[in-house]
Amino acid sequence: MWRLFSKKKIPSSQHGEITIERFFGRVVVRAGGVQQTGSKVDEIWRSALQRLEKAFGQPPRVLLLGLGAGGVVKELHTIFPGCTVTTVEHDPHMIAITRELRLYAPFPEPAIIEGDAGEVIAHHPDHFDLVLVDLYDGRVASPLVSHETFLRDIKHHLRPGGIMLMNIFSSEPERMRTAQEVFGTYAHWPHAANTIGVFWDTPTPHANTVVKDDIL
Repeated sequence: MWRLFSKKKIPSSQHGEITIERFFGRVVVRAGGVQQTGSKVDEIWRSALQRLEKAFGQPPRVLLLGLGAGGVVKELHTIFPGCTVTTVEHDPHMIAITRELRLYAPFPEPAIIEGDAGEVIAHHPDHFDLVLVDLYDGRVASPLVSHETFLRDIKHHLRPGGIMLMNIFSSEPERMRTAQEVFGTYAHWPHAANTIGVFWDTPTPHANTVVKDDIL
């Protein structure tokens, strides 16, 4: 049972040390000292997703690469009612934490695939309207975010009008250059110490209307 204030540490070969902190009913999950789920991360994704609230003509199929204890799943269901969410996470400890905390409630648990994001996207049979890329091990970004083959696989798995969002530290803008080359059309949405990159290749007129003022 959780106390009013509590801190739990879990060793992880992928993320280093994972900590779960709970205080006054709020939960923060950190990996390598960096918040993975909590009010700061939730706000970063919420502000970006709200800008896409009208980008899809139907409840989107969403792929989340990097689970981060699942806090963003609730944001997705809140902003896109009726959406379906598939997630990919390489750390079994983070998956177990997600299922323990159930931060996605009252919405259903997402489909969770344990594995390397690059390998999963290369062989996944489905296509998606929205792909979120949040691949950090602590403060270190996965090399995949700058890997052309990985990014082209994501592009291949987007439905017409589909959009990829990539979360990076604002101090590392060079990590988005390959994605800019692969997708061609993009925007940057800064938020505090992070930047959400917005990428699409075959935008529908409706999606273009949503983000046209941000196109670079």
